[in-house]
Amino acid sequence: MAVSLEKSFSVDRDSDAVWRFLTDPANVAHCLPGARLLEVLDDRTFRGEVALKFGVFGLTFRGLARFTELDVDRLSASLEATASELRGWGEGEMRMRSRLSSDGATTLIHLEQSFRVTGRLSGVVATSLLTGAAEFVLARFASCVRTQVAVWEGCPTSDRPVDLLELSVRLQDKHPRYSQRLFVAAAVDYCRAAT
Repeated sequence: MAVSLEKSFSVDRDSDAVWRFLTDPANVAHCLPGARLLEVLDDRTFRGEVALKFGVFGLTFRGLARFTELDVDRLSASLEATASELRGWGEGEMRMRSRLSSDGATTLIHLEQSFRVTGRLSGVVATSLLTGAAEFVLARFASCVRTQVAVWEGCPTSDRPVDLLELSVRLQDKHPRYSQRLFVAAAVDYCRAAT
């Protein structure tokens, strides 16, 4: 099952600074919760991993990512990644496109992300949890990019995996019926408590 998400936000910096930030794999990995850059293979290709946690059960996806588009004239970049879960639970593919527009001192960033999982992780429950996690990660990524680029300092992120079971428990405490909007609200509360 494929899932697509979009998010737009502005940064109080010129498009050159934002472009340099978003096309540096170390910055991208730094702002993705649970992500770690393992190796830069060339100026477009790198290896990394993303860790997710379902209570005591953890998943770690490790794979290869590549910038398939770096168009500085159009201020558009596309990143594609393929990864396998280390214990064989499944595989995933992710695509993220960033488009920038600027009015001088402020830059608008439009992100489009899609992902697909296969194998044992492709069931309805797992896909719902991963969709909620992806929304949380994209929101956290946008917040980190905004903070880091605006002041050009590190933002408060953590290498610890996102605990999806804890997020689900917080969701159930808030409302007995599951919804992705409530899952994201629980994720935000979790994130605030972790930093």
